[in-house]
Amino acid sequence: MKNLLYTLICFAFINQGISQTNKAAKKYINPFDTLKYDKVIAYDYNGSPEMQIVIEEKVMPLKERMFKQAELTKEQINKLNKTLGDTKSYGGGTAACFDPHFGVVFFKENKIVGHISICMGCNFLESTPDIPAENSHKTDLCDECYARGFSKFGRKNISALVKELKFSHGELNSELFDK
Repeated sequence: MKNLLYTLICFAFINQGISQTNKAAKKYINPFDTLKYDKVIAYDYNGSPEMQIVIEEKVMPLKERMFKQAELTKEQINKLNKTLGDTKSYGGGTAACFDPHFGVVFFKENKIVGHISICMGCNFLESTPDIPAENSHKTDLCDECYARGFSKFGRKNISALVKELKFSHGELNSELFDK
């Protein structure tokens, strides 16, 4: 009887550990791995304060703010998605400006199914859908405090794509955020 009780208790603890591990794994699933799209366009634009690439379900309707756009290749999309979903891409600090100049919009049959606006100056992004990996680095300040900015790894990968596209805002602000 003792052995049965011991076995049941061990099973409960192991099962709880597996359950917690599965929850942690699911927590950081990259939403862009499951997003259904047929075209991805990157934009170099002047977002000014808080102006994301998509406004009221339309790509930046103010054409005078749009500098350049480029359809991403499959390879570029894969690199971007891998960077966005990787917890190593986050953990840096942010500034308060959020004047995005780099936007990426995912389309399915010419309808917007996802979008990302990145501010090169403050080291931050806004995304639909939300990116769980962005919140993977808690700080010591509190349980709900996250270092949501790009890490050096994330900045390097985003900057490489922006430069490859020959966009005018090609550098994430490494001077302020690299340690």
